[in-house]
Amino acid sequence: MYQARNRIIHIHNRNGLLVEEYEEIKKIAIDFYQNLFTQSSSDSDVQIDLRQMLRNKIGEEEKHVLSRSVTVEEIEYVMRGMKMGKAPGPNGFTSEFYRNAWPVVGSFVIEVVQNFFGTAHMPKYFNSTTITLIPKVNSPLHMKDFRTILCCNTIYKYIITILVNRLKGTLDTLSGLQQTAYVSGRHIADGILLIHEIVYEYHRNCTKPRCELKGRAEGGGFVFHPRCKEIDLVNVNFVDDLFIMCGASDASLRVVKDTLELFGHISVLNPNLSKSTRYFVGVNVAEEVRFSGILGMSISSLPVRYLGIPLTKK
Repeated sequence: MYQARNRIIHIHNRNGLLVEEYEEIKKIAIDFYQNLFTQSSSDSDVQIDLRQMLRNKIGEEEKHVLSRSVTVEEIEYVMRGMKMGKAPGPNGFTSEFYRNAWPVVGSFVIEVVQNFFGTAHMPKYFNSTTITLIPKVNSPLHMKDFRTILCCNTIYKYIITILVNRLKGTLDTLSGLQQTAYVSGRHIADGILLIHEIVYEYHRNCTKPRCELKGRAEGGGFVFHPRCKEIDLVNVNFVDDLFIMCGASDASLRVVKDTLELFGHISVLNPNLSKSTRYFVGVNVAEEVRFSGILGMSISSLPVRYLGIPLTKK
């Protein structure tokens, strides 16, 4: 049974046909992830200076810390702190190998890591990953039924860890308050409690028109959510789980839609509409239908789970 779950015996192709041949299954998987991970070309060229959008900036001292040369001690500290027992990347060399063979390979690793930080060039084979598929359901029949885990090469992990260690000291300055996790002094539960407060008493129809959007990834006419205006809050996010709050009006929803599209053009990270929902309160059926046409997301109702915790309106 365990071995069966580690094999893809059959899968549906784009036409809905069940495919069982190994070569066909492999082609379906490759095509699916090439389309998923390949940057798509946009019909419109978006020209925008991102510096105008960044409110928070770091000082000269932080810039020096981030840009200083990588030392041997820094690389060896990362090597000793790397967790053991992790799956290797495409080259097959694990953290245990580099730690045990450091007297032999250490000078080579140090040279490679320092060269990257000095030239910003990384050979493709260091950045290669192995994609491992984990079933989301008991009997997966489509490629979307699998969750991906990317197994990276160990030297690549060293480089990323050095970058992460340096960025830790600046995240509190650069990250907005709506980012409630992965920042020292903040907790994932803060975002959950905040959303709970916003949706409290949503069962009462006498409230002002408002809208919440739950998705995965301000301008003229935008109206704040009644409970968010004083704190200048528009969204709460955790990795790719995003809650957007606004007043329920055509203008507000169009601003939200345009902003998400602009973000998608810049980052190539677009909302997954099939996993996105919206919640209205204080609006009639005709308004709900009209608003639905603007966003293209399905209408849902509370309670709903956010980061595994049910959000209730009472």
